[in-house]
Amino acid sequence: MEIKRKAYISEDTPRGKKPIGSPGVSQFYMQETVTKSQSKLVKYSISIRSPEKSPNAHIEGSKSLKKQNSYNCLSNSPPIYTSAHTRSKQSPPLPLASKELIDNYRALLRIREEKELKDYEEIYYLGNKVPETRTTDENFEGYDDDNGNYKIRIRDHIAFRYEILNILGKGTFGQVVKCYDHKRKEEVAIKIIKNKKSFHNQAVIELKILQKLRQNDPENNYNVVKIKNYFLFRKHICITFELLSINLYELLTQNNFEGLSLTLIHRFAVQLLVCLQYISKHRILHCDLKPENILLKNTEKPLINVIDFGSSCTDTETSNFYIQSRFYRAPEVILGIKYSFPIDMWSLGCILVELCTGFPLFAGESEHHQLLCMIGVLGLPPEEMVSMSPKREDFFYNNYEPKPAIVKKNSIQSFQRKGIEEILACDNGNFVDFIRRCLEWVPEKRLKPLEGLEHPWITEGLKRKSKN
Repeated sequence: MEIKRKAYISEDTPRGKKPIGSPGVSQFYMQETVTKSQSKLVKYSISIRSPEKSPNAHIEGSKSLKKQNSYNCLSNSPPIYTSAHTRSKQSPPLPLASKELIDNYRALLRIREEKELKDYEEIYYLGNKVPETRTTDENFEGYDDDNGNYKIRIRDHIAFRYEILNILGKGTFGQVVKCYDHKRKEEVAIKIIKNKKSFHNQAVIELKILQKLRQNDPENNYNVVKIKNYFLFRKHICITFELLSINLYELLTQNNFEGLSLTLIHRFAVQLLVCLQYISKHRILHCDLKPENILLKNTEKPLINVIDFGSSCTDTETSNFYIQSRFYRAPEVILGIKYSFPIDMWSLGCILVELCTGFPLFAGESEHHQLLCMIGVLGLPPEEMVSMSPKREDFFYNNYEPKPAIVKKNSIQSFQRKGIEEILACDNGNFVDFIRRCLEWVPEKRLKPLEGLEHPWITEGLKRKSKN
């Protein structure tokens, strides 16, 4: 895929990679906290406490959150961007043709911006600061930091169209900013990839996957984040997404890690199964499914989108490189054996348990410790599975007994037995069975997304919902 520099835009940690703010890499599309000037409480229509701990909890009820834990649903909020489109009192009437802007307002432009403008037909936003000097630098040096990240300046422009409002998050790939699109008159999230070849190459793969998923889902029915545009700006690939709300880890945080109601977990599970069925149909593995990568569309209804396909691949292009955040990593990935679609179903099982209990099911401090955590809950993996592993000697003795792992403070820890039923402390047998089938050691025995949608826990919950 060729990313053009011209102004053509295709319209329309243990938990993972380096954390963004708090707590993980995928708060990119998270909307910002209510400020003092927006001090009113936000009515939250999703009940998040489980019925056992909060008798009044229910899906359709409203819950007032404390100001510091509230988030704006920006699609319903007054815009916070400035009306100023320019850098001086000699304001050009934007939008304006680039040639006319150069002819009549050259003093407002950096020399390198003047050269850039030739690649754009229409200019929608310039930024609101007059440049101190008209530098002659033509190679975009000075725009990046030492790590290849684009230097973000609030209220500056991206591609003479987007106004930077604030930084939403940073990760190993680059950063995500919240912007106002002066052409479409809407707020968006823009993922700015690092100016490094390896990240550029991976972003091209991500773009191909996102485009394929969008083209086959024009109505956005399959709970995948919607890509809006992509373009190259100052040697950085930029991907524009719809702006979403908070992620499920933040939802757990706001609920003091007490877990969510089983009714709400069911609503999320159905949507995730629909998403996984859709992407697997198109031969795509997500490879990094976790609470931070599942975002609420808004704070009014329990509707979600799956984001961050930066680690994704097709089933014919899997690699041995680092994939999946450790807490949600499938055993076949840890053991270094062949993997495919079932790794995402393993992650789903781990996520649903965490939503129920408030804490990760397998919270290993290393891959070795992660494997021991699994053994403590699920028992030993099949010997034939262990025998296929190139890492067998790292984790097991010759008799297939697991070796102890070194954890915090250099203490040695083996596995501790505690079954799924005891962990969930749940009297819904169908839910327990659903989780158990997601967490089968052998990938081929694991639930497939379509089988999950036909599982009694899912179907009976849907029947109850239709009756209500």
